[in-house]
Amino acid sequence: MLIILYGLLQLPPVQTWLVKKVSANLSEKLGTKVAVGKVNIHFLNKMVVEDVMIEDKQKDTLLYAGYISANVTNWFIFKDAIVLKNIELKDAVVNMNRKDSTWNYQYIIDYFKKPKKNKKTKPLELDIKEIHFSNVRFNKNDGWVGQLMIASFKNIDVITDSFNLVKNSVYINSVKASSPLFWQKDYPGNRPARIGMPIKKDSSLSPLPYKWNNSGFTLAIKTVEITNGQFINDKNTERDAYINRFDGQHVDFSKIDGKLTDVKFYNDTLKAIGSLKAK
Repeated sequence: MLIILYGLLQLPPVQTWLVKKVSANLSEKLGTKVAVGKVNIHFLNKMVVEDVMIEDKQKDTLLYAGYISANVTNWFIFKDAIVLKNIELKDAVVNMNRKDSTWNYQYIIDYFKKPKKNKKTKPLELDIKEIHFSNVRFNKNDGWVGQLMIASFKNIDVITDSFNLVKNSVYINSVKASSPLFWQKDYPGNRPARIGMPIKKDSSLSPLPYKWNNSGFTLAIKTVEITNGQFINDKNTERDAYINRFDGQHVDFSKIDGKLTDVKFYNDTLKAIGSLKAK
């Protein structure tokens, strides 16, 4: 019986049926649609998932991924350290939005939020060797603050030397980004205007030494190559954008090509050596 069961679990149709059962159960608990089109799991070191869809409470698409695959170390379920040899994500879109102070993905955070336990357990070590994304887009529409942000790229390939979140360190050999886009636009939000002048805090009273990175996180990247990138920062102004001269409120850099080397982020410092050109 065990041999027959193991053989059945090797079949992609059986794997897809099981995952769809799990998705249906999760949909019922979350109160939103969670769907998976196809699954293929190679025990116990590779998984391919196609047509993943998660809706928010308004029945709008929160996440869609056409193709997700991961190559893992053999028999990873019996190890304390997992090595993801290769992660692929294709044809994906993530939509984050809010009209008030609550984001459309907050219900997922609330569901998976677990109370802290006093029992200490050894943290799982995770190492990632390669990441390959194709045709991925992040949309963030903050109607509360009044800010639209889009980040996308045609392709991005990341090769790491060391990825250890337990030790708060990531060392990357190379990053290659094709047609990356970052677009940010401000507009009037729904948040009420603050009455009176804000109270200025005395930063000298803070017990923490840094503003952004008190966890001791370290990031180092040897090379970053950018091809045909674009950066847009569009502020909300009553006037139209200037046409014949530079406008700091309406910035658009296109056809960004270049290379960054020796990128380092530690404490609150980010530095790199760069050579870029743009229109």
